[in-house]
Amino acid sequence: MAVTESVVGPLEQLALSIIKDSHRVVGFSTPSQDPRIASLSQAVGCLFARSGYKTLVIDLAQPVRASDREGWHPGRGDVNRFISRHENDFDHLLAHPTPDTRFAFNNVKGTRAALDGDLATYERVLIGLGSLHQPGPNIINSVAVAAACDAVYVVCKRGITTAEQLSGAVQAARAAGANVAGVIVDETHHVRLSEQMNAASNRVLHMLPRAVKRLFVRTVGGAHRA
Repeated sequence: MAVTESVVGPLEQLALSIIKDSHRVVGFSTPSQDPRIASLSQAVGCLFARSGYKTLVIDLAQPVRASDREGWHPGRGDVNRFISRHENDFDHLLAHPTPDTRFAFNNVKGTRAALDGDLATYERVLIGLGSLHQPGPNIINSVAVAAACDAVYVVCKRGITTAEQLSGAVQAARAAGANVAGVIVDETHHVRLSEQMNAASNRVLHMLPRAVKRLFVRTVGGAHRA
């Protein structure tokens, strides 16, 4: 996702929220699988990097598949060989979860130790995650990685994501000990006015701490605090 003028404002709001809460490792996930989650983490990563923060982005929403290409996983150690500079000024950590390495991401303490140890020089680490509610057999356990983050934001599609999906995602994350810091409502594909996501968010947010933030996003843009 290119960081254009139409999305800068909402991303700045999200970034300022992350800074205010002193969250260093932040995950972005969805109730149902959505490949665009990687674009959101990259867009936020671009904003942080261009604001002077040393930033790393990791895409863990990709499918688990056998591959001859080596990639990083918790406990691997030699992390620098898998880091490259992205054209949008942040660093990118190459991870290729395979049927053999996927289970390393189930270890919450091990994942957190790697994020704090191997990646300690980064001021912001942003992780794109797969579905919290419907993980499926072909992606890593996003709930476990979410629990290793300082905070996780759940991204919903207005008019598409149901209350059950949102509630299931939040409950799964909280049960694993994850800090659900906010709900982002993506209005990209919203065609007609609907109160569905407002109602869904209201039903779920009462379970979260009072300080929780709800961010409404159009095209991962056009946000305002609710």
